[in-house]
Order: sequence, then C-alpha cells, then structure tokens
Amino acid sequence: MATRANKFVPRYSTQIEQEAQEDQARREKLVEDMKKELESMKTQAEELQKSFEKPDCTLSPAEQKQALRNCIAEVKKRKPFVESELKNLQAKMKRAPEGEKALYKKHADEWFQRANTVLDTSKKNKLYLGNRQFVTAHAQKSPMKKKRYLDAGVWSWGVNLGWVEGGIAAKAMFRIKFNPGDEFAGFPDGSLEEIWQNPRMSAGEWMTLCTKYPDSLLYQGAEQRPTWFAKEVEAALTAGYHFEQGWSKSGADKLTLVAD
Repeated sequence: MATRANKFVPRYSTQIEQEAQEDQARREKLVEDMKKELESMKTQAEELQKSFEKPDCTLSPAEQKQALRNCIAEVKKRKPFVESELKNLQAKMKRAPEGEKALYKKHADEWFQRANTVLDTSKKNKLYLGNRQFVTAHAQKSPMKKKRYLDAGVWSWGVNLGWVEGGIAAKAMFRIKFNPGDEFAGFPDGSLEEIWQNPRMSAGEWMTLCTKYPDSLLYQGAEQRPTWFAKEVEAALTAGYHFEQGWSKSGADKLTLVAD
C-alpha cells in the first residue's frame, strides 16, 4: 500500500538519531565513572588510614583495624564486578550504536506505515491516544480497534513519534481515550475546561497547560517532564491539528484531534 503524501515532513528519523547520540554519550560517561571508581579503589585503604591520623578521629585502634579490614574486603568484592561491567560496556559500545539505531529506525518505519495506512487496515482513518493501559483495554475489544493503537515491542520516543507522524501524514483523526475521574487515565480537574476554551491552542500553550497538572495524564511530576501522551498531542498540534469536542454514544465527553 502506498504511503499517502502531503507537505508534512516527518522528523522521527532525526529523533532516533538524537536518541542514539544521547545513548552513546550516557555510555561514555558511565565508562569514565567506572574508570574513576577503579582508580579510587587503589587508594581507598591508604586514604582511610590517613583519616585515622587526623585529630578529630574518634575510632579506637581496634575500630580502626576493623574499618580497614572492611574497606579492603569491600574493594575486593566490588572490583571484579566493576571490571566486568566496564569490559562488557566497552564491548557493547564498539558493536552496538549503529545496529541499535538501525533497529529503532526499522521499527519506527514500520509503525509509521501502520498508522499511515490505518484507513485501509481498520476501515477508519482513526488512531487512539491516551493512557497506555486504558487505550490497550479499549483496543482489545475488536480486531479493527487493535489496528488503531501503538503496541510497540521495541519502543523509544522516536518509534512512538514515528507512529504519530504516520497518522499525521495520513490526516488521521486522533481519538483521545480517557476515563473521567481516574488519576492517570483521566484528565485532571480543570484541564478539559482549558482545552474547551482554547481548542486551537498552539503546541507551546498545550505544554504550558500540561505543566500545571503534575502527576497526571499530562505531566510526570517526579521526573519533571510531560508524559508521552502529552508529547503525542504536542506533535499533532505542531503539525496543525486542533481539538474538537463531542459526545460518545453513551453521552460522555469525547475529545479528538483533527487536522485543519
């Protein structure tokens, strides 16, 4: 099936490249930290002995000997573990980066295509967004619904973005599934009203709104970042989508994102 074309330019490939670079930087830092730890192990016992000579040392000779024995034992126990981890990480860094990047790119391409052809495969040009567990439960209700949500075994934000952008390229409607009153699957009090008041808000306005509601569907308070759902919505708004309000067959509030 041919990919539907329009002026929209996906950026998930750039995101995956950025993630690969960030992963490599994290590994390089971890390698340096491990090397520093191994280097410090060489002098830990000596530094401990020097601390015993300071005037403020309150340990008795017997306690000093025990502390020294404990220090030596701890170094002896931990050093082989750190050396092994360092060796494995260095080996992984030599062979992994390009292969890992290619793997994520492959899955992102596949999910882009699935979202881009959802009309052909599910008979509706519609995709589901929301809390993962809640959306998954809804999608399991029928084979057609299963084709309208992201269920990536290999996941990164780049893969996730690929799926969202596949839908954007197809001008699919994004149906936001939410459970009113649920702490993590529903919209926090006051947030829906803000959306109704400004349904054509910008991506920046959306992200500002999300930060006002920590520990919710919109924002991860502990990690100080928007949720992946919030970033999915941000991607759609950036591409020119806007919110539309409606009502389901049961009369409950319905929220969608539609292309201009």
